[in-house]
Amino acid sequence: MRKTSFALSSLMLFLTLSFCGGDVDDNGGGSSSGVALDELAATTAQAYCGMISKCWGDLLPIFIPEDCVTFMTSQLENGLVASLNASIEAGTASYEAGKAQSCLDGLMALGCDAPLSNSVEACQQTFVGTAAEGGDCVRGLDCTGDLYCKVDSACPGTCSQRQAEGATCKETGNCKNGMMCYEDVCTKPLNQADSCMPGEAPCKPGQVCMGADPKTSTAGKCSTDDDVFVGAEGGDCAFPGGPWCKSGLHCAATAFTPPDKLTSECEKPASSGAGCHGAAPDMCPADEYCDIPPMSLEGTCKPLPAAGESCASAVAKSCKPFHRCVDGTCRALVNNGSKCEGDDACYSASCVSGVCAAPDACTD
Repeated sequence: MRKTSFALSSLMLFLTLSFCGGDVDDNGGGSSSGVALDELAATTAQAYCGMISKCWGDLLPIFIPEDCVTFMTSQLENGLVASLNASIEAGTASYEAGKAQSCLDGLMALGCDAPLSNSVEACQQTFVGTAAEGGDCVRGLDCTGDLYCKVDSACPGTCSQRQAEGATCKETGNCKNGMMCYEDVCTKPLNQADSCMPGEAPCKPGQVCMGADPKTSTAGKCSTDDDVFVGAEGGDCAFPGGPWCKSGLHCAATAFTPPDKLTSECEKPASSGAGCHGAAPDMCPADEYCDIPPMSLEGTCKPLPAAGESCASAVAKSCKPFHRCVDGTCRALVNNGSKCEGDDACYSASCVSGVCAAPDACTD
């Protein structure tokens, strides 16, 4: 399983984790009303991006460095929808179009807790699996109810109960409702104002461990954006521990005092080709990055590398929009069926035998 940060995996995978199992209704292939299967990706992307932009605020470009709706539509078409089509063709799942909007509404109502939920009833009735507990599966969509597809040493997997706190896991969807897979262990995330420390139990999605300092063993507190995005222009900021800057500003590294003290402050965006500092989010235009010479904190906004060029060294982005850095080289994101050099080059995040493919529990 390719390892990703929880922040990234929760942004990318929460819908797949939620749309698993259910009881079969009368219309196995969906109804004439609701969200048609060929509209599912675009409709979901619109709702999804609206929700995560509220949760992650101005830090969203660090996780999705291009237009969210465009990117997520392509990822869902090549991931969730392609996997569903494969299960439908195999006769192991069906899609209830009439339940899809209720599922999306239920997930959006959960707000930032949505990545931790796999119990929205309408979602379990939207993607309807046929394999009961103990039955064979290739992906979670094949399983009924709240089950997931557990794969040990070989395929097929087995439809199994989600894991309790402390159990080993591969992804958040392996864990019981309210848990997340952190450092390969099902973990209950911390609530707002709980004491926290980087590397230990993380805060809930949409919250940040602010004020922690591992060097002095000083704990922080899990904080929401109201307490995190507070830095005014010229004011102090710190990444990742916070505080961060108000909307429209960037936390820029402006001074370094040996041996390890880095001073950062909130700055306005830089214009194309102008001077810049390394910042989070990157302070250059969307198709540029701050190119900083060695042993310096100041650089110049330059065009991001294109496909086939060496990746840039930047906090939030290293290649042109809709490209990813794979083994030090920028690669254009491609659809299923296209050749690939690694998972990161595919919209589906699944490169199987050199070809992008719909993800499943056996190949992930």
